[in-house]
Amino acid sequence: MISALLSKLPAPMAADWGFKVSVCIAVLCNSYKTIVSVSDYKVGFGDFSADNLAQKRHQIWAGSQVLFAGNDVEHAMPILERANHILETQTEDLLLKLKRERESKGPEGILDGHHELPSYIDVVDAIDKAYGERLQSEITKKVLRKRGFDVNTFRETGKQKCTPSAYLALLSRIDQIKISLKFIVLGFTENGEGHIYSVDGESSPKCYDSIGMWAIGSGAHAALSSLAFHVNRVSLNVYSSIEKATYFAMAAKFMAESSSEVGTGATDVYINQKEGKVLHVSTSSIAIIRDLWERQGAPRVPENLDKVMKDHIQ
Repeated sequence: MISALLSKLPAPMAADWGFKVSVCIAVLCNSYKTIVSVSDYKVGFGDFSADNLAQKRHQIWAGSQVLFAGNDVEHAMPILERANHILETQTEDLLLKLKRERESKGPEGILDGHHELPSYIDVVDAIDKAYGERLQSEITKKVLRKRGFDVNTFRETGKQKCTPSAYLALLSRIDQIKISLKFIVLGFTENGEGHIYSVDGESSPKCYDSIGMWAIGSGAHAALSSLAFHVNRVSLNVYSSIEKATYFAMAAKFMAESSSEVGTGATDVYINQKEGKVLHVSTSSIAIIRDLWERQGAPRVPENLDKVMKDHIQ
């Protein structure tokens, strides 16, 4: 009896359990030539969680790296795979165009289009486009398909084919379909200058080069607060050394662990440079840096605090 009832239920989604991928951090440094990325491996399932479970960093195209966090992470890989396909199609179209130019103009025609190959900004646009397509697919399958529509046909003929009340009801249901997922895209220009963009599927992609850092996930507020504190003390900026930026990015992750959804186990630390060159901080080194932070970097409680405060409280 129970198995028969369960078989009729829709397949469970990660969001049904309150699934949350918790924190991803990116920091520009070394005169814009390097981007440090830090994330945890923990995922939350509402009343319980699991650490060391999910990697949140992926390489996608032309040396670009992508971090993601949110409640609906089951959509992340389909979106990235679709974005990769968009970029492959752009490249194939360009190569075909160059081949035709070479046949008609000679070998120098190749040089004319060489720098038009997909770049980090095309990666950002491809992810944004793939995100939109994924959202439209969800709207079609969850709301419109049973009414014989897809997003395009509903836009074109829905108002004519539906009664006013049915049309408004469908619009209301469409507005409720969202994907809780954010991406950070780390990319480099040909001269090795790093850039940080975010894609959230709701607004246009945003660039965070001017502030030189960003964070996403449930621990993002704590992480950004930690980074902002060091920026205000002129300890961190886009011209900081790789070593200093890596430490402060890791410290931001440690501070974000105050959120129960941020893992305290494995920490992913990568140092990204031009052409996909990546350095990795080992697990043993992360443990040493954590110990250094706990002994010297974590917020301190002043000595004789009770006495000092008593003198000022009347």
